[in-house]
Amino acid sequence: MPKAIVYKKIVVLALKILIAGVAWWYIYDKIIKSAQDFHLITFTSDIWISFAVACILMPLNWMLEAKKWHILIMPIIPISFSRAFRGTLIGMTFGFVTPNRIGDIGGRSIVLPSNKKQGVIASSIGSMLQLLVTILAGIFGMIFSFLFMPYSDIIQTLIYISFVVLVSLFVIIKFSFRKKYVQNIVLRIIGTSKYRKIVQTFAMYSTRVIYRAFGFGVLRYLVFSTQYCFLLHALLPQLSILQIIVGVTLTYLFVTLIPSSILGELGVRGSVSVFIFGIFLAPPLPIFQVSLLMWAINLALPVIVGSLLLVAHKHSQNRSRTKG
Repeated sequence: MPKAIVYKKIVVLALKILIAGVAWWYIYDKIIKSAQDFHLITFTSDIWISFAVACILMPLNWMLEAKKWHILIMPIIPISFSRAFRGTLIGMTFGFVTPNRIGDIGGRSIVLPSNKKQGVIASSIGSMLQLLVTILAGIFGMIFSFLFMPYSDIIQTLIYISFVVLVSLFVIIKFSFRKKYVQNIVLRIIGTSKYRKIVQTFAMYSTRVIYRAFGFGVLRYLVFSTQYCFLLHALLPQLSILQIIVGVTLTYLFVTLIPSSILGELGVRGSVSVFIFGIFLAPPLPIFQVSLLMWAINLALPVIVGSLLLVAHKHSQNRSRTKG
């Protein structure tokens, strides 16, 4: 085997181990630093039940995300659902160590045997669809808060401005999915044949495929929102169901829209949730504890699995080729 290939394999493996190591270090560091917050939780029977429900729903959450990506990748290159699921978990590991999880988009393409650039486009479309779901839910949350919840004049003004911005953003994103229009504009701007093929990948999707992927995005949103609602209801029983639903939709909305630094999402998520539910006079500690539990269940555990899949991916691929 040529030395260049050997060196390349060593560098790639070293990068994988580095990414996995950074992810593991961050998870370990946060768990150690947050140990006191976990210890302060009085695990009643209601909290144990809610925690169990959240844990049970975690695999479903990421299976739905994997299915959404599977639907979007199939017109480009047919792969099995299990490969798409592995790609989703590996992408999570990349996203975990990059700002705003941007690495998730490209990380999934590692499992693709070819058409990796088109795979990045499929991941980007999936992210846009999930953002669209989050914005829609945030708009509904604001409508309910307008109708049923009294606020001070300052908070009402802030909510009104946010509502206008959200509706505008929703219109822009919905308009951007007019395939022919956007495709022609982007092709005129880019113009080169190198990128033309990538942009035209979007034309491979039928309306039915886009709606199916959007539907799985809705289902996934309902799953992780249910996890959040169960834990909040257990730790903050004084909040009404309406307050919990409105708070969850707005928390996810602003967490999604606010830029976060590398490895900084836990702090952003906790700060946003404390601010949102603080409007309902909820104490900050249990709110942060719920954010911590959601982070551990929905992100830390899958990232640990994804990091192992990332490091082992090339080796398992080589073994399968040898056997085949």
